[in-house]
Amino acid sequence: MAQIVGEAVGKLMGALQNDRSEIARLNIATAVSSIGKSSVSGLEDIVKFSGDWWLKANAIDALGDIGELESDSILLLVECLSDEST
Repeated sequence: MAQIVGEAVGKLMGALQNDRSEIARLNIATAVSSIGKSSVSGLEDIVKFSGDWWLKANAIDALGDIGELESDSILLLVECLSDEST
């Protein structure tokens, strides 16, 4: 099961980063957030390294939807609150 979830997260992260449709990104972000903690590290990477504000916003939203995050993830979200680019 863990392998299947890992593969699904990888494919969804790729789609989230490569799809240009805003509606598709919103739907993918929702799917990723429903997977839960397995997707946290991929979402954090998007928040930290993406220059695409729409992509970052979707990743931030997905992280917020997951909830029960580790303190590092919470600090990342708090930093995003003062980042005017997101």
